[in-house]
Amino acid sequence: MSKVAGPLIHYQGTIMASTTRALSIIKESTFQYQDSLPSLPVPDLDQSLEKYLDSVKPHVNSEELKNTTEIIANFRNGVGKELHDKLLQIAKTDRNWLERFWEPYAYHDLRMPTIPFMSFSGPGPFKETVWPQQAGTQLERAALNLWLRTGVWNQLRREEVPVTKSSRHVWCMDQMRSWANCCRIPGITRDSVTRHFRTEKEGSCPSHAMVFYHGRMYRLECLQRNGEAFTAPELQLQLTRIVEHADQQGAGIGIGALTFTDRTLWAKNRDHLIKLDSRNRDFLHLIESSQVVLCLDDDEPCTDTQISQTAIAGRNCTDRWADKSVTEIFFKNGFYANQCEHSPFDAMVLVELQMGLEKQVLEMKGKWQGSNIIRQMEPPEELVFTVDNVIQQAIQQAKETYAQNASTVEVKTKQFTSFGSDALKGLNVKVHADVFTQLAIQLAYYRLYGRPAPTYETASTRRFYHGRTETVRSCSSEALAWCKAMVDSHSSLQTKLQLLGKAEAKHSRMMKEAMNGQGFDRHLFGLSCLALEEGLPVPQIFIDPAWTKSGGGGNFILSTSFSGYTQVYGGVAPMCTDGYGCFYRMDRERIVFFLSTYHITKNTNTNAFWNHLERALQDEFELWKVGSMEAASSKL
Repeated sequence: MSKVAGPLIHYQGTIMASTTRALSIIKESTFQYQDSLPSLPVPDLDQSLEKYLDSVKPHVNSEELKNTTEIIANFRNGVGKELHDKLLQIAKTDRNWLERFWEPYAYHDLRMPTIPFMSFSGPGPFKETVWPQQAGTQLERAALNLWLRTGVWNQLRREEVPVTKSSRHVWCMDQMRSWANCCRIPGITRDSVTRHFRTEKEGSCPSHAMVFYHGRMYRLECLQRNGEAFTAPELQLQLTRIVEHADQQGAGIGIGALTFTDRTLWAKNRDHLIKLDSRNRDFLHLIESSQVVLCLDDDEPCTDTQISQTAIAGRNCTDRWADKSVTEIFFKNGFYANQCEHSPFDAMVLVELQMGLEKQVLEMKGKWQGSNIIRQMEPPEELVFTVDNVIQQAIQQAKETYAQNASTVEVKTKQFTSFGSDALKGLNVKVHADVFTQLAIQLAYYRLYGRPAPTYETASTRRFYHGRTETVRSCSSEALAWCKAMVDSHSSLQTKLQLLGKAEAKHSRMMKEAMNGQGFDRHLFGLSCLALEEGLPVPQIFIDPAWTKSGGGGNFILSTSFSGYTQVYGGVAPMCTDGYGCFYRMDRERIVFFLSTYHITKNTNTNAFWNHLERALQDEFELWKVGSMEAASSKL
């Protein structure tokens, strides 16, 4: 019987290569470089303030800019310097000075429901290949995916997951620990995260999954007592038992709905559950410590838009646990999606691990390739909470609240099929796919609204110890100058091309600085958190209108991110009610977008934005082609 598989296991026909063979090609352990990673640097205060002032310029008039310049100067010479010096002292003992601020202030102090406002979601990657829509495949595919996922989990336990690297840089792998056995815990004023994952060297680790179906929840063990994984057919039998039991019993009370309310209310209801019965505490622990939550959903979304909409803001809140770091949703028609709580890890961690799963599913052609022998197994355990009228009423209220919140969020996925990475690589000028797309997004918004939009793009700082993200403010003065030229009928082709080159160079430089720990948004964020902890008045720089106008304090109109050259993508709701989420991936012949908006405003129009984005992508490419031809001619 083959043991659990993982990204390093290779298939040969229908025979699984042995774990020993897989180990023979491993040269590094997953976490071996953690102690040698560089500490996150504290940027120079003067440089951060200069970069911030530069980012403000597209969004303010001359009088506002003069006022902001004075405010920045006062901050630099006064409280800003004092706070910066304290941050430098923290950095002498904390290898990542941001870590003490990031989860608490960026996520856990927020009282809004995590779903649909903060969690990230996306469709599974196999829809166009080995897992097309097919009735009767839900449990088979869910079981195979759970078996493969357990394989990756086991390899992570053995520290066999390959170390992520980029441009010869080793990346921090600490976030991988939050991919499994991780859960957010609600608090009255501040949430927290509990992490139960352990490597084999560190000790034991829960191996069960929680399965949610028809308002009921079941504990499903994924490993035998000897540590060998149950096979996909065995897991499928267990899922079948769950479905049959739940169908026979009827719909459950749907405790999971409680996790969809505002955080303080959920914290109070959680405390009430625990006081009702000590078993409720045990059940909560089983959910929170599980490696993953698996939802068997009766919905049958067919398109990526429908799948994404259902994942991020669907009708079902009783068969979810909004606090789990990863929830995998398998629909009745065989499609699936991921839904993730954002605070403990960033989306690219999921992308990296999903790519390993994707490779295996494709190699297996979407079907189990091993033995179909079913061993004797104990049936899954249902968790039956003790509830009273208070909890029953809270569940009903939670359903109503979630339905209202979910109705405000709209997701549409779009495909730009005129070209992809191959065409960009074919140019005689060097332009990164991400920079290309970012500038097109700027042009699309400018054409639609006639004004620039403060824009957030994610940059990873995982080159550093416990690195998370930094902000790239894509709406630079250079990008705005190019956008203005593109809508100016008197602007020459050469002028447009020159301005495009400057915009591209500026964005590339900002991304490089951000990834090297020299961005400024996290620096200013840290200073603002320190002021709060020191009991100081809010520094003027953070209440200056220019701070909000340029996107500070989570006021970015465009929230964007690039998931790379993969089949895995997804997104989140916009940061602002009158904003857009614009997340994308690219393959050889197309660019795929995840666009999100809010229904509660008339200031956004996804279809209109998409029409302008299609045009902007094409216009920018044609301009780069001109530059490419000029570059080729100059070499002759």
